[in-house]
Amino acid sequence: MSERFIGTAAKGQRIRNGQLRRDFERLLEFIASPSEPDFEEVEALANKYRFYFDETGEVEQFPEERRARR
Repeated sequence: MSERFIGTAAKGQRIRNGQLRRDFERLLEFIASPSEPDFEEVEALANKYRFYFDETGEVEQFPEERRARR
């Protein structure tokens, strides 16, 4: 790992939400791993945050649902 990135990591903003922090950490592990990730786990994380993979493998986000005003 480059020393240039290690020094700047401590200056970044900490993710305060514990679950979000764990999910983000897991996604970074997938990116850095030389082996194939467990696609079911990747898909579950994507769905948790309203993302999905289309037919071509591109990442898409579900549109926001608008609630009717009363």
